[in-house]
Amino acid sequence: MPNTSINIRTDIEIKKQAEAILAEIGLNMTTLVNMLLRQVIEKRGVPFALTIDSPIRTLSDGEIMEERAACLKRITEAISSSMDEELVTTKYYLGMFLNM
Repeated sequence: MPNTSINIRTDIEIKKQAEAILAEIGLNMTTLVNMLLRQVIEKRGVPFALTIDSPIRTLSDGEIMEERAACLKRITEAISSSMDEELVTTKYYLGMFLNM
């Protein structure tokens, strides 16, 4: 199957932090995006809940990091929970990451 490229814009710090976390669990950004896109196709929608849990408020840097980690956890759990056997290794590394 021919490949194509996707270009996105994001904050440089978000990218650095996400890449560091992904590296710890044995993934790179391309693999994560491909996993997400496959789940969008399989689920015929976004594979995790998009909700507003609380009113908008200002968060501290620590709270922002906790929220980012929680979001990544929900995304990776949604993606990994329904992946085929070929992603068993990813689930293993994800489990190691989530037990931090």
